[in-house]
Amino acid sequence: MNASQIADGVETVKHIDFAVPYNITEDLQDWVLKQGLSNNIIPFDMTAQEASDIIQISFTNVDHSGLESFFNSLAGGCLTALVLHTLVESFLVYKGAKESSGLFNNILEDTSCTTGGLVAGVTAELILQKINITGSTATFGLVFLISLSTRGILKRLIHRRGYEDFLYKSNLALQKCIMYHE
Repeated sequence: MNASQIADGVETVKHIDFAVPYNITEDLQDWVLKQGLSNNIIPFDMTAQEASDIIQISFTNVDHSGLESFFNSLAGGCLTALVLHTLVESFLVYKGAKESSGLFNNILEDTSCTTGGLVAGVTAELILQKINITGSTATFGLVFLISLSTRGILKRLIHRRGYEDFLYKSNLALQKCIMYHE
């Protein structure tokens, strides 16, 4: 191994310091000298086996329950939103209050907005749990407010997309009326 073989993606790395367990420091220093490298070898007060044991123990200490709970809550909420929006929109089409041509689009829009609000609410709840501010009516209200606000903002953004088309068509109709009356 020589210095020209190691790069950080742009530049060649010319010097690396190594922190190693004290019981392998001498062997590594000998190897570095034989290679003609100028690396510093910094011993730390632990054997190689103790360092390996700590790393192995750390693998068992990783807890995925918070993330698993987040995605379970999210998946359940998204599925519930999809079912409820499908039922409501289908009922409105059945009763003649809405056109069947926009059924799928309405379900998708409403479910997307609700899912966005749900993600914001669950995320806010997890953050509040991490900083140990949970359980009170105020925190419940804050999470609820964040969810509803996010859903409302997303709803406005989605409807704004259709509003441009509405304005264009309305202006065309207005121009036709003006031309008709001239």
